[in-house]
Amino acid sequence: MRHVVAALTASCESRCLFCCCPGLARIDIGRCSRPVRSLRRLRQTSHRIQGHGSGSTTTTLCKASGSWAKPSFKDVAQKVQRHFLEAAVPEFGVPYTDALQSFVQAGVAAYRSGYSIASINLQLQMARNTGVAAIDTALQGRQLQQDEIDLRSGWLATVYIALDAIKFPAEDSPGQLGLDQRLDIFARNVVNLAGKGYDMKRVKLQEVLDMDPITGPPRTPLESAVLSQAIRIVFMTLEAARQQRS
Repeated sequence: MRHVVAALTASCESRCLFCCCPGLARIDIGRCSRPVRSLRRLRQTSHRIQGHGSGSTTTTLCKASGSWAKPSFKDVAQKVQRHFLEAAVPEFGVPYTDALQSFVQAGVAAYRSGYSIASINLQLQMARNTGVAAIDTALQGRQLQQDEIDLRSGWLATVYIALDAIKFPAEDSPGQLGLDQRLDIFARNVVNLAGKGYDMKRVKLQEVLDMDPITGPPRTPLESAVLSQAIRIVFMTLEAARQQRS
């Protein structure tokens, strides 16, 4: 964790992404640049594949249609990895909001299918490919650092916690939602605020933290990075769930 930047930029609040993780370089507002150590070479090679991100990136796993076909485990895992990297690396040419929304939709599909976060992480450890040749070529011979994997897991756990909070149906139990009790409390508090009519613009990071003062401020830069995006991810998850139920 030494290569993680020590402090979260004060102005980031709920809009910031990877300020704390130097290799995962992107935020949607302000386009601050932050390189990830393990992905530096990836960023150097990925400029050659910017055309990959053109057009809509919305995953087809979670279309809001009357019928829903359970996607394969491999397909879901690939989508989770692909959209996480698209959000992390601007050179892949996918707008941040689109990439994050696609990640959330892949997470909803994983939850609905009953696939656990642990099993997805294990699958991606054994087979890191995304199913997109351009991204897989850029990633060849490189591995995500543990803090980057933890960040991806934190995002996915946020999706799962939000869906569990609204009792979203799943074909099978997705297992343990995550080991971080703080994230669990935080995400559920955001769901509660949404249920009271708050929209994403009204919910501030510090406001949610103050709802549970016992836990105190974020303990690590990685925790700050996860919580800084948890509000956005929760609201995207609730919208994806609403569309599937309509």
